[in-house]
Amino acid sequence: MFARTKLTNKCLNEFIPDAIIKLILEYNHHLVGTCELTSKLDSGWVTCCTVLSDRNECRIISGHTDNTLKIWNTATEKCERSLIGHKKCVKCCAELPDGRLISGSDDKTLKVWNITTGRCEFTLVHLDEILCCNVLSNSRVVTGTTGNELKIWNLKTKNCELTLTGHTNWIRCVICMPDYNRNQIVSASDDKTLRVWNVITGKCESILKGHSNWVRCCAYLNDNRVVSGSSDGTLKIWNIKTGKCEITLNNDVSVTCCTVLPDNRIVCGSNNTLKIWNIKTKKCEKVLTGHKRTLNCCSVIPDSYKYQLVSGSEDTTLKIWS
Repeated sequence: MFARTKLTNKCLNEFIPDAIIKLILEYNHHLVGTCELTSKLDSGWVTCCTVLSDRNECRIISGHTDNTLKIWNTATEKCERSLIGHKKCVKCCAELPDGRLISGSDDKTLKVWNITTGRCEFTLVHLDEILCCNVLSNSRVVTGTTGNELKIWNLKTKNCELTLTGHTNWIRCVICMPDYNRNQIVSASDDKTLRVWNVITGKCESILKGHSNWVRCCAYLNDNRVVSGSSDGTLKIWNIKTGKCEITLNNDVSVTCCTVLPDNRIVCGSNNTLKIWNIKTKKCEKVLTGHKRTLNCCSVIPDSYKYQLVSGSEDTTLKIWS
């Protein structure tokens, strides 16, 4: 039986043609759709999740309606630590480049955590509930709120540097474009639009219109396009340079979360299932079942060929998929 060996572009490039490298790497990231682990954390709904970048072990952060965040180790299948400090439901979380964590909450605060000690290092107070957050370059982070605004914070000075206005309803999701276009972010809102922003000037560069209901989530594809999921039951693929929707995938029911696999297939959560979409064929290839209530979050597990995906649900469980 062949052992499944982790392969990298660097080691393969020395003796295998590019076309074969591509096939091998795509196989290594192939999501079979088997639920390997289920963690019932008894902490209320799972509202958000992120995978830590620790290469020695696969650890996952989850946020909950009981106001806590949990650090879960997939190797031991145990919760290592609870981060306690928020006064209302935790809605979002993201890992900083230095290994610390940020989390946003309905208590109108963004907290910066040391996950080794479990302590909150400082708190940034907002005027509105925080629904989403992400990490920018140069010690900056961005938050989206129920006040219809995006705020860019400098974690060194602890000051808000920019406020981005233009959305007319809650901002559900904000993503940062890849390293080669790091000055752009994309936000998704209940006003049925996405907006592309320049985080240096604070200006909205384009508005992506086409959804007929709330835009709940978005993620960037490997080809510099963006996918969005909406309560209108569709996924849309956008060219952010032209502002045009290039593909619409009919999911039939509300899309509550989405992420993108390394092979550019899309994973979306809706009701109690996850669906895997191939944007080349425009078809749903696989349906992952096991959750009992609505999916609130899903995230790809990078650099790990044992597990591929984590999902969190209102059924109070995290599930790990291979």
